[in-house]
Formats: sequence, C-alpha cells, structure tokens
Amino acid sequence: YVKLDDDWTFTTHLTWSLPSATLEYIGGYSEYNYLYLSDFDGTPSNTFGGVLPTNFIAQTVTGNQAQEWYQNELQLKSNNDNKLKWLVGVFQYWNHYFAPYNEEEPNNTALDNPTGGPANPNRDFYGQVGALTDKAEAIYGNLDYDVTEKLRLTGGLRYNWDTKDGSVRYFEVFDTAGIFFSPALGSLYSTPPVNLATTVSSADWTGKIGAEWKPDPSTMVYGSLTKGFKSAGLALADF
Repeated sequence: YVKLDDDWTFTTHLTWSLPSATLEYIGGYSEYNYLYLSDFDGTPSNTFGGVLPTNFIAQTVTGNQAQEWYQNELQLKSNNDNKLKWLVGVFQYWNHYFAPYNEEEPNNTALDNPTGGPANPNRDFYGQVGALTDKAEAIYGNLDYDVTEKLRLTGGLRYNWDTKDGSVRYFEVFDTAGIFFSPALGSLYSTPPVNLATTVSSADWTGKIGAEWKPDPSTMVYGSLTKGFKSAGLALADF
C-alpha cells in the first residue's frame, strides 16, 4: 500500500516597473507526504490453508516521507539603455524532511513493554525517525558594462550562507516472541533508543568575471572565470 498525500505546489512571480529600475519577486512553496505500508515477512495469509495458526505473529513495515520547502527571491535591476547595467538581489530557501520508518509486529503484545527501555506502543522490533532542516540565504550583485558596441565586460559577486540541522532516532527490540511463535514470552531492547543530532554551517563568497566580444552579428566570442560554492554536508548514522 502506498499513497501520495498533501501534494501541493504554489509559485508566484511579480514584477513592478519603476522609473529607472524593475523590481521582481519570485517565490514558491511545495509539500508532499508519501505514505507506505507493506508486508515484512513475506508470508501470505493462505500459507496454512487460509487460516493463521494459533499465536502466529505478522510482521509489517510502515513509514512515510514528508517534505516541505519554500523559497523567496527579490531582484532590483536597471531597465535603461545605458552602457552600465546592474542587478542586485537577495535569496532565501528553507527545506524540512521528516521520515519515520517502523518494522512492526502489530499483534505481538510482548513488544508493548520491552525490558531495558521505554514503552513500545507501536510494537516495533525496529524503528527509526530521521529529520533534516536546510536553510540557505544569499545576497548578490552583477554589473554589465558595454565598452563598445562589440565588447561587454561582466562582473558579479554573491555571498552565501547555509545551515543544516539533522537528527536521527533509532532502536531495536529483540523479538523473542516472534522467534518462538509465543506472545507470552517477553522482549528486550537489544539497542535502546539512540538519539543523534548535529548542525553544520558554511558560508563563502562566489564570483564571476567575464567578457563578450561580437565581431559581427552572427559571431560571439566569450570567456569567464567563476568561483563556486558547495555547502557542507552531514552524516548522522550509517545503517
């Protein structure tokens, strides 16, 4: 069973014409929730003549992947025919990802209260929840200057900020009852709940310088030198 729920996307593009410049806004928002439920042990209900044996324990997998993000960008740029053309802008982005995952025995009451940890109402024998929030901002500017009708010089600068907040929680319960087909047997945490979290931040300048030369209407020669930026990554656990 899978289902895509709450799948929305909105975009906005607005432009204001000022006496000597143009102000432009670009924004958007999107979200979705991907739900899934599947059989874990691969044993169909008709394996035993259509009737499950006494104390037979079913195993399932449940989870979802929920994500939402939005961005905003505002630009102010010249709108005249002068030799010097300019553009300045600001940018903002936010993204959140949330992904619980559970391997369960829904009819195994022995998993309700495993020894060595908290209550386990979902009757998971393995569970994890991962979450990540990513935030990015930037300011930038660009200049184009027409030296002649055939030669244009370009230069731009941008400063970038990026922060990632990540967390993961996981645990594992020794499935004593499932192994011996007897819910009367107890269970215990082989891995009590573990919580990991970290934050990484990065920031740097990027830039570009370049030139365009048009010796005739059908030919353009250009070159540029650019410095890029790659935000820091993180890894909380390796399963």
